[in-house]
Amino acid sequence: TLLAEEEPGNVEVRVELGNNFYDMGRYDVSARWYQEALDLNPEQARVSTDLGTSLLFLGKTREAITQYRHS
Repeated sequence: TLLAEEEPGNVEVRVELGNNFYDMGRYDVSARWYQEALDLNPEQARVSTDLGTSLLFLGKTREAITQYRHS
């Protein structure tokens, strides 16, 4: 997360962090990083889908559906 602090506008760093935390089953943290990536560049269908899946695993079904529709 230090790299994310050093590069606040770097979308790729945020996506990679999201992916790493997703792979560890830390969906709350992955959702945060995916959301930060989408805040910087909302036109990323894959990231939006990954955020939706993270939200679904967190039991946030309505938010997940919103992300899937955005994708």
